[in-house]
Amino acid sequence: MNTLLAPQTPAVQSASLPHPAQRLPHQPRRRSLVDRIAMRIALRLLLWSNRHATNDGPHRARLHRSAQLREHRERDWERRRLLLPL
Repeated sequence: MNTLLAPQTPAVQSASLPHPAQRLPHQPRRRSLVDRIAMRIALRLLLWSNRHATNDGPHRARLHRSAQLREHRERDWERRRLLLPL
């Protein structure tokens, strides 16, 4: 974003806004214990849901085997191409 072209607030409007370091009267100082526990549980669940599956052995073996078969086919095709008479 180009900050030189960003919209500017007029001085009258910015004077009526509270300073960013000041707390608004309706905001609590800290979140409650229940809210903090809930946020911690939510974070753990998000991290857990994005983990990599540890039991991907059969899938990985299938991919490795198909790559081996493809490589073998390509090598065989290249060998046959080189052995063809001109």
